[in-house]
Amino acid sequence: MKLDIPGIDGSLGECVLCGESFLKEIMLNQTVATIHLDGFNAALPIHKETCLPALEKNGPDWKTLPDGPLRREFAKHFSEAVQS
Repeated sequence: MKLDIPGIDGSLGECVLCGESFLKEIMLNQTVATIHLDGFNAALPIHKETCLPALEKNGPDWKTLPDGPLRREFAKHFSEAVQS
């Protein structure tokens, strides 16, 4: 998974759950929250006011995640695991 952290090469970043940028956080000089998930070797950026609570409420089933980078990564991983 390509991590899109705000600030690198002028990037606005990408939330791991919804895929939207961190424009608001950048404009208001706010810190971008990150999460750590088993199976990922890096901190994942997430909107702390909207997406983090949604992720926590979702529970452990990746299939019930909203469409976005994280769900697509899990789908890709499990699809490749089934084909192997």
